[in-house]
Amino acid sequence: MLAEKSQLLNHYIETLPDFKLQEDVATGYDHMGAILVDAALQAGIRYETVVWPRVAAVLDQYPEAKTTSAFQRILMIIGAPNLLNWSSDRKINTLVDVTQFFVSERLETVADLRTWLIDPHNIQRLKEIKGIGNKTADYFKILTGIPTSAIDRHLYSFLALAGVEVGGYEEAQQVIRETAVLLDTDERTLDYSIWTYMAA
Repeated sequence: MLAEKSQLLNHYIETLPDFKLQEDVATGYDHMGAILVDAALQAGIRYETVVWPRVAAVLDQYPEAKTTSAFQRILMIIGAPNLLNWSSDRKINTLVDVTQFFVSERLETVADLRTWLIDPHNIQRLKEIKGIGNKTADYFKILTGIPTSAIDRHLYSFLALAGVEVGGYEEAQQVIRETAVLLDTDERTLDYSIWTYMAA
């Protein structure tokens, strides 16, 4: 059944003349402050006009915040709302809580976080933080260079357009993973390509 759904999605992609496989050039930055901001803000928010400008500002204005503890010090001095020009308590609280959690886990660098995220037990602990679900946990993986997909409304909508019915997040992720193999690419690239296609 999974193979059939992956083949169906693969066939649908091949029928789209304007669909292109492309890597996300905005990710892969070696800066924990930027990764934390990116992951904490992205859910349900327009990325290009709201999230990315704030990530870019952190990269540009606070190069020293490439370690988690350095970023936490900046949060304590400036305050997260002022740093991000953001008033939402929910996302600000998530950012502060995840930053504190990573400091307590001694996850200072992107390399530290990448290694830590490989352990499924750590993923479960990360998702205990309010505001962190399956998608955001997987998005952290993508930001640290781990090939995976972070299933959101764009990917669910694309699967529906392809006529692929999935029973939930994990099955959707499995279909994306298997389809990436059929397309001779990695699932991170396919994830971003679908997301870009649907966002446009």
